[in-house]
Amino acid sequence: MTCFLLAVPIYLLVVGIVEMDSCAADSRIPVWMICTAALMIIERMMESVNQAMDRKFLNDNPKPDIEDGDIKIAEWEKLRSKNKSKALFGLISLSRLAIFVSTIVGSVFVFSAYSIRSQCNGLLYWSAFVYCIVTLSLSALGLTILGGMCLVLVILATKSK
Repeated sequence: MTCFLLAVPIYLLVVGIVEMDSCAADSRIPVWMICTAALMIIERMMESVNQAMDRKFLNDNPKPDIEDGDIKIAEWEKLRSKNKSKALFGLISLSRLAIFVSTIVGSVFVFSAYSIRSQCNGLLYWSAFVYCIVTLSLSALGLTILGGMCLVLVILATKSK
């Protein structure tokens, strides 16, 4: 899965580097692509370390069966929680926030150059444009679903009173 998720940042990185001087409309677009790709690669690397740590814990400490009782399962969950690196979790969260902010900044660069996009290399401009549209659309969808779930929880909580 990580290899698949690395395809987009590697693509953005390669296009940004190869077409570095190919956008007279806004020279910040290729630099933005390179920086965003670097942030995405760093985030994927940290997430891979987090998953490897979790996998190692699961191999060393298999989850108790239901027959072992609730106390054993609770102790295992507590031990698993202690095993997780809070510093790594914080860094991953910060990197995801940085990617989101970077996408908004890049969208400003890309969308403001739309009327003069002919001054940019087509591959460079449209790669950045599609990335921004898809990422912002998926973010909006996620926020809409999260908002809807919160709304449902509020409605259910007020009905139960």
